[in-house]
Amino acid sequence: MEPLAYLVCYIKIFICQNLYRINILLFFKSIARMVVQKLANDPEVRAKVARVVKEEIVPRAKQGWEQAKPELENVKEQLKQDWEQAKPEREKVKEKVRELAKKLTN
Repeated sequence: MEPLAYLVCYIKIFICQNLYRINILLFFKSIARMVVQKLANDPEVRAKVARVVKEEIVPRAKQGWEQAKPELENVKEQLKQDWEQAKPEREKVKEKVRELAKKLTN
């Protein structure tokens, strides 16, 4: 049996064995979409979501950002130092590449 025919046969078997799973996933996806649409059209739910976002999620996000900010600054400074420390090595590599390019063009 040719490799391509074997692959096609394998794909067909895989699809047949997993078709019911695909259909179930599509079914749940469509139900979830309908539920979200119903909830989005309900003014009470929208108001509650807006309140929760404003009172709970945004303050937690701000607090998390304030906690992460010093660490991010430290990482940024460390990256700058590492970049400068690697500069001589990068210059050596650039020079080797230039020499190799000259050899290849000559």
